[in-house]
Amino acid sequence: MEALPFHSLFDTGDEMRPAIYCDSRLYPDSKVWVRIYRVPRLSKKQLDKFKVVGHEHEADEIHMIAGKPGAAKFKWIMGDETFFTEPPCTVYIPAGTYHHVEWLEVSEPITVVALILKGKYP
Repeated sequence: MEALPFHSLFDTGDEMRPAIYCDSRLYPDSKVWVRIYRVPRLSKKQLDKFKVVGHEHEADEIHMIAGKPGAAKFKWIMGDETFFTEPPCTVYIPAGTYHHVEWLEVSEPITVVALILKGKYP
């Protein structure tokens, strides 16, 4: 998998290597970029390595997070709004919206599905 700009944890080891993915590199006619991650319980030390730098995309982005309620906690900043989520949840980020997420806790395994409605990672 290619490195993901703005997402350091994805490049620091096997904790979040994608299980399934789809993009225009694999399927030239693809109009969607998809990664599915099985995320194990992460320690505070592991979470401290995960930094998502604020950024925006030319295409809509969707994150679906599955797991037991309370298994993880996230702080999202989108534009000038801040909100908190935990599984199960879906977060929609419209194209052109400045955003980043802070992973506050992952106390039990979760599954994260990340989609960008474009055939490649912007």
